[in-house]
Amino acid sequence: MDDDLGAVTAALARLDDVELHGLVDATKNVPQTAPGLLAWIEAACDWELHRRHGHNYVLQSPAATIRPEEDAASIYAAMAMRETFDHDILADSVRALLDAIVALFAGDGLRH
Repeated sequence: MDDDLGAVTAALARLDDVELHGLVDATKNVPQTAPGLLAWIEAACDWELHRRHGHNYVLQSPAATIRPEEDAASIYAAMAMRETFDHDILADSVRALLDAIVALFAGDGLRH
């Protein structure tokens, strides 16, 4: 997995606070088929909310949260989430975040 988080952090910066909180809530209210990915998305949204309030710390790569055996489930879950927002005009920023997450996984291929 490519650890360059630039596209992800840029996409997070484009989300408004309501979208960030909505994504955090969504990670808790969906089937836990890719728990590492969901935990990382929640952590990334929290990271962005904290960054906006001047609390700067390093955003960890998904590899820090997602076990290698969850890579395939995570990429498929991210792609399924992406498809969910495919036709929602209001979700351009969320779609951009999911695109960045999928690209992050696809950058160097999955770890397994």
